[in-house]
Amino acid sequence: MLNDLVKQAGFENEIGNTEAGSMWVPVIDGQWMGQYRHKVQQDSQGWPISMTLDNRMIADRLVTILIDDDYRSIPAETLTLSYRGQGEIRLEGARIVREIDTGNEYSQFEVIYDGQGYLSLIIEANDPEATGDYIRDISLRRSSQETAGPLIGSTSILLHRSVSFVLFTS
Repeated sequence: MLNDLVKQAGFENEIGNTEAGSMWVPVIDGQWMGQYRHKVQQDSQGWPISMTLDNRMIADRLVTILIDDDYRSIPAETLTLSYRGQGEIRLEGARIVREIDTGNEYSQFEVIYDGQGYLSLIIEANDPEATGDYIRDISLRRSSQETAGPLIGSTSILLHRSVSFVLFTS
């Protein structure tokens, strides 16, 4: 599902080859390596499964931009970030203010977005124990919405043209 939408976004045309594209940009030694985004190892849904790329390089971080120059249309508000899996994840452009105990397999956090500027999601460690429990099913939504699980639906608006898993319901 996510993988199909990423392919439809046209990354293959952008980078001049027919390999599957990726919305995750690896950062290696502090350098954004957009030319290697198609080397990010992914599951069938497009979630990165490792920090090690197909070419054996190891990313320090995997980054995707959730809100870019269209940020003026997104109001300041409290959001809920949730995901499954083991690793370290953070947001740039928003503050995580508290962890929410869900009593289930999802990690969940209350997030404050001030309505100004870019918002990026950063995976800094993914499945560090190599058990196959990588970060996946990431969702970011208004706190007023139901918070368990990923949010995908026909009443949703895409925050960024190439990001298909982070949606807000209207």
